[in-house]
Amino acid sequence: MTVIRLKTQYFVFMIFRWLLDLLQKRSPVNKRRAMGYGMGMTYDELLADTNDFNVANGFFCLIGNPRGGEFNASFYTPAERPIMLTWHANGIIGNGGFQYLFQAEWPGDLDYSRTVEAHRLLGCRDQVNAFELALKAVASAEPDDSEEKHRLFLALPDEEQRRIDRMYFGNHDDGVPERQIAAYIRANAKQLSHLRGRTS
Repeated sequence: MTVIRLKTQYFVFMIFRWLLDLLQKRSPVNKRRAMGYGMGMTYDELLADTNDFNVANGFFCLIGNPRGGEFNASFYTPAERPIMLTWHANGIIGNGGFQYLFQAEWPGDLDYSRTVEAHRLLGCRDQVNAFELALKAVASAEPDDSEEKHRLFLALPDEEQRRIDRMYFGNHDDGVPERQIAAYIRANAKQLSHLRGRTS
């Protein structure tokens, strides 16, 4: 009797597990959409999304996907540039501060002037101030010498590096970059309508 009960319970458990697995399977039709964060969505779906992170990240993907994710500041139209340069910088600085940014390749904007202007255009004052301090610290490096920029930034006292990084992600009285990017996208939807037909 006990063996039969155990086998029955095991059988019920396996059916239950199979049903759970079936319900949790992601659609093979659109794996990117299943990831979330604005991925796998169309232009119109992103504009209708109320989550600023999804909108910023989704439009970054809409713009970048046709180039296989290759980044170059000179690739983008004036309407795309604030989205691409700000979101890309935000991601790199968020992962490791300005020292990571200065280690990364930044083709098409070796002196970061377009990137600073993109932040300024979006109204990201804290981030512009942080960029200006970081760039002042690496001003003696040649624009295409990322190793020297990285070395010069690391030569700053640790507390100064952290202060500049914190400034970028500081109190955000003017809004975090994702909020500013999403507001820009919604306000400039017509200039970005060439992205219709793409999927993030």
